[in-house]
Amino acid sequence: MNKLDIIKKIPKLPLPEIYGSDIRLVLTLATVIATTHMVNRIEKVVKSLDKQEHSDTPIIFK
Repeated sequence: MNKLDIIKKIPKLPLPEIYGSDIRLVLTLATVIATTHMVNRIEKVVKSLDKQEHSDTPIIFK
């Protein structure tokens, strides 16, 4: 399941009938999205490090 699938499923949750298990599901989905985002950022940094000729040059995070 990718990020867009997760985002599409969140609005389909019935808001008037939120139970503890629903809250757990939403928090799990939010955690998955945040983790995916961080992994993508780390992969960009690793690719940037691999492309550098000199390993002593500073890395600029954007």
